[in-house]
This record gives sequence, C-alpha cells and structure tokens, in this order.
Amino acid sequence: MYVGFRPNEKVQPYLETLTARGEKTRFLNEAVEFTLNYKSAFERQGQMLEMLLNQYQDLIDKLDGYNGRIDAVNEGIEVLSKKLDGLNQRVAALKETGIKAEQSKNRTEEQRRDGFSENVGFLGMSLGDISL
Repeated sequence: MYVGFRPNEKVQPYLETLTARGEKTRFLNEAVEFTLNYKSAFERQGQMLEMLLNQYQDLIDKLDGYNGRIDAVNEGIEVLSKKLDGLNQRVAALKETGIKAEQSKNRTEEQRRDGFSENVGFLGMSLGDISL
C-alpha cells in the first residue's frame, strides 16, 4: 500500500538526506505513529474535558438547588422576623398598660384570694337563706 506524503519546507531537506529507501520508510512510519499518538492523546483529552464539563454542570445544578433552599430559608426568617416584631409590639403595649403578659393566662395569687372570698360570701348568703 502506498501512502502519499508531501513534506513541508522544514522537513524536505531532511528527507532528501535520507538516501536509502528503508530510512525514508522508517521516518514516515515514525511520523505516522507520532501523529496517531497525538491524535489519540487529543481524543482522550477531549473525553476528559467532556467528563469535567459534565461534572461542572452537575455541581452548578446542585448549587442552584441549594440557592433555592437558601431563598426559602431566608423567606422563612423574614416571616418569623415579622411575627417577632408583632410580638415585641404587643409586649411593649402590655408594658405600657401595666398588665403583665402572663396575667392573661394565669391569675395572680391576689386575684385568686379575692375571688375565693367573694365566692365564700356568696356561698354564706346562700346557706343563710336556706337555714331560715
């Protein structure tokens, strides 16, 4: 099989110095082998770059997902902050009126005693009415 080879200007003088046909063939074989080696190396690099590009895209997609989660957390924090501001305003309003915040849920000991004495008085009147 004959492979056509036309050397460029830099290689032509070297090829002319090769006298025997075997030397030219060996040189051409080495040149073809060199070219094929570099071609396969470039193909491997292309595959590696494609793999790295895919990994990079996967990482970008994950970061986008994390950004979405961070945005949701930020929105939750804003909602909680607004609720906390509202609660702080209510506490400030309660402090201005002099009513303790816990009194709305739990009666003070003094209020319990007053309520008990009122109930005892009412109960005594009722018992007194019955005994007549």
